Amino acid sequence: DATAGLATFNANCASCHGSDGSKINIYCQGEWLGDMFRNDPHEIQHKAVWGMPLDRSHIALGCADAGMMPAQNITDDDIRNLLVMGQDTVAFPDYH
Repeated sequence: DATAGLATFNANCASCHGSDGSKINIYCQGEWLGDMFRNDPHEIQHKAVWGMPLDRSHIALGCADAGMMPAQNITDDDIRNLLVMGQDTVAFPDYH
């Protein structure tokens, strides 16, 4: 349910990732949230459930977008809905 996914995204993710997923260049490698939704859904699920520790190795290389991400208090259904929502390439474009 993409509509429910967008509601979850707006409530839990948009403040850091931006309304279209373009606010954080993941690992400073030109990968954006839209890319991850479509190309690495397991990583989306993992980070949503477990969070991500501070990425010291990328920070040491000068990456400003390698901060920690807290685990989110969302359900498996929320994650499935997020993944459906993230297939929308207009709302969550690739920025390559």
